[in-house]
Amino acid sequence: MGSNLLPERIYIFTYPRTGSNLLTQLLALDDQPNVASNDEGTRFFLPWHMLKTKWTSVQALSNGQRTEHEKCIKECFGGLLQHLDNAEREGKIVCFKDHAHYVIEPVAESRLLCGENGTATEAPWTLRGPNHLEQSTDGHSALNETFFPDEFLTTWKPVFLIKHPAAAFPSFYRALAGGATFDEPDQGWRFYEKAMTLRWVYNLYHFYVQNSQTSGQLSSDKPGPIVLEADDIIKQPEILGKFCQITGLDHSKLRFKWEKTRPDESARVQAFRNTLYESTGIDPSRAVGDVDLGKESGKWREEFGVEIGERIERYVRKEMPYYEFLRSKRLQL
Repeated sequence: MGSNLLPERIYIFTYPRTGSNLLTQLLALDDQPNVASNDEGTRFFLPWHMLKTKWTSVQALSNGQRTEHEKCIKECFGGLLQHLDNAEREGKIVCFKDHAHYVIEPVAESRLLCGENGTATEAPWTLRGPNHLEQSTDGHSALNETFFPDEFLTTWKPVFLIKHPAAAFPSFYRALAGGATFDEPDQGWRFYEKAMTLRWVYNLYHFYVQNSQTSGQLSSDKPGPIVLEADDIIKQPEILGKFCQITGLDHSKLRFKWEKTRPDESARVQAFRNTLYESTGIDPSRAVGDVDLGKESGKWREEFGVEIGERIERYVRKEMPYYEFLRSKRLQL
């Protein structure tokens, strides 16, 4: 790159049903000449996400299960490190998105689901290298609930994609309810809660702000974490030009039109991607706009039944302060 500076590492943290597939389609990461590609995709931690879908807490894991989880996490991390090494050799940007709960370490997840008492004796699981995972608070600050050490997290330019919970939360339930996740309701709701809480992205946002302030990197030239709001992308897609300018992506490669597609995927996977597959561009009708939670919750009770509708409403109201804070920090034109 003609410089000693390492290429940017852009980590887009999301939660389900925020329009993250639309965002990556618009950014056209596969067509960005300065972005590293990976033949095996960039869902590096998907195998661990699939492995942990039916666990209850870290303390309930048997020794054999712990070993299995540790092995899977290390293998996933090894894949990410290899991608970073390849990109660095090519002098290219790394840019991909993950749902934040994919990289939240087990003790933090258990604390969310079981409370502080259930994890009182457990230190966070912390990756030190592709073959080294330990339980330690060294180099792992309180706002960092991932299994990455602080030092590794701070090598990334963080981006947070958010969407109003009143749109994202019922949409996630619709996508899940047709599959096996809710065959066992208690297990299904535990999965729902840890996937949809905005606590993960909220704390990660503050982790990055805190570290930027400590290192003196927060300034008008380096504004810190980037927050993208799904409605802004739909209503003002030119916001992505500004995003490219900040991150080093090529704005001339932004893709606003495409052909419909029908990939050979399972019905369960397609439930999360059909809206994008059936589209040919941004659909303005998908914007959320102003939300009246009283009216929306009535629609959920009618659609899902009183018990489930009220449960979704409780989750939405609980997460609204996180959303409203992050929205106040969003990138604007």
